[in-house]
Amino acid sequence: MEFSWFIIKNKNMIDIIGYFAMGMTVLSFTLSKQKLIRMVNLAACFVWVGYGVLIQNNPTIIVNVMLCMVHIYWFIKRWNRISKLNRK
Repeated sequence: MEFSWFIIKNKNMIDIIGYFAMGMTVLSFTLSKQKLIRMVNLAACFVWVGYGVLIQNNPTIIVNVMLCMVHIYWFIKRWNRISKLNRK
């Protein structure tokens, strides 16, 4: 898939996005509450996907899309569990 219209020509800007994604990922592992860990890591995964598109690296895109799906599944499962508890 060709995204040449979307590519940032400034390599420094692309690097900054990658470092930002890396920082968010590391930050997510320093947190103690699981919900907050997953929220920060999900946001980091979205940034990683954008970074992967910019550098045109499919493995980066694929692994982070898969991680996004895992996090979203966890949030849906948690939401359903809380909804069931509130109905009782």
